[in-house]
Amino acid sequence: MSTVYSTSALQSLSNLQLRGLLCKARYDLNCSTPGSFERRDALINLENIRRILAHRLMRPRPPGC
Repeated sequence: MSTVYSTSALQSLSNLQLRGLLCKARYDLNCSTPGSFERRDALINLENIRRILAHRLMRPRPPGC
């Protein structure tokens, strides 16, 4: 059984940790069969992780960073 990560749980992780989970979600997607619960969970995780990473890229940074 796979785990679905919520966006609120993902927000507390660093970018490095998110990228690690992104790799794992891609691996899980490749290993799953079409129509399975594992595939559905992997797709949800990919979407949630990408959403958090995109949101972080859109945040304005303070001057000098």
